[in-house]
Parts: sequence; C-alpha cells; structure tokens
Amino acid sequence: MTIASQVGDGAAVSAVINRELQKAGLDLSRIKFQQMATADVYTALANGAVDAGWLADPLWLDAAASPAFPATFAFGFDPEEIQGAVVYGPTLLREHRAVGEAFLRAYYTTVREHVNGNYHDNPEILGILADAAEVSPEELRRLPPLQFSALLNGRFTQSFQELQRVYGIKDGILQYDQPLPDSRLLDMGFSDKALHR
Repeated sequence: MTIASQVGDGAAVSAVINRELQKAGLDLSRIKFQQMATADVYTALANGAVDAGWLADPLWLDAAASPAFPATFAFGFDPEEIQGAVVYGPTLLREHRAVGEAFLRAYYTTVREHVNGNYHDNPEILGILADAAEVSPEELRRLPPLQFSALLNGRFTQSFQELQRVYGIKDGILQYDQPLPDSRLLDMGFSDKALHR
C-alpha cells in the first residue's frame, strides 16, 4: 500500500496514520510513503496513482466537498492532538539559553494576545497569517483556527513517546532501537521559566 504525503513517514502524522492502520490489523511497516507536494497528493489521489493520501489544509476540504473526487475522507488529526513543538539545538540549549527563553516568552505572548480562540474573526490577524502562509484570507476562513497550548506537559511526553515507538516500526527513521527517556529529549525548563512556573 502506498500513502502519498507532503511530509513523508518521519513526521507526526505517522502516529495518526499508524493508529488508524492498527484498527485494520496493519501498521506502518506494511506501507510505503511517497513524498510529494500537497497539490500532487491531491492529483495522485484523483488519478488513482496512490492507495491513500494525507491532504494538508485546505485541500482536504476541496476533496471532501467534491462528489466527483474518487477518494473519501477517512480521518485526520484529533483536535486535541499535539502537532508540533519548539525544538532547540545545542546552541540554545547550552550556550545561549537566555535567547531560547526570550523566544519562548515572545511565542507565548503572541499566542495569548493574538492567536487565541476564534482569531480568524480578527481581519488584521487573518491578513498577517494569510500573507505568511501565502494564501488568501478566504482560504484560511474555510479552516478552523489552530489552537495553541503552552501547557503541553504530560500530553506532550505521551505523544512524543508514541511517536518514537511508531518511528521504530520503519527502518531508517531512528538510529536507536528503544524510545529515549523524556529526560534525554525534553527540557521543560524553557517553558517553566517563560511561563514563570
């Protein structure tokens, strides 16, 4: 089975896809990811060139709304799913922690003051986001606003451990056999300091 995806098998979407495959008695080891641009995923699905595809926003809306589209919406990210993280390399982790802390403070301030709740109703914010994403404000309005949470804590570590297990199913994604402990991968001190905890 081939799944077309813009991000390939080394992304957070792998955990979501693996959960759904397990419901059918399969896992990621039984499929091949074909990495391609999002618009090409849509075309490959429309032409039957792949068995399945992960369509990014807003293309999945077009596919779901078209009665002529030969594929059907099966699943997506759960609204509560953690889909990202702030990741620092050795320079910010060790040499310039204050810079990493300042960035995270600015990030949390931006989330709190500008992208909380239904921020798509704010034309100024919507315009800035549309420019950054290189799409029209109308395209963004078709989608629910993303939700950002500073308080990831246990949910993030649980999600990260699951993702490591999923990556371990496929050869060549990880260079280690067992999931690494949180203490080797996560430094919540940045969040704690930025949030004054």
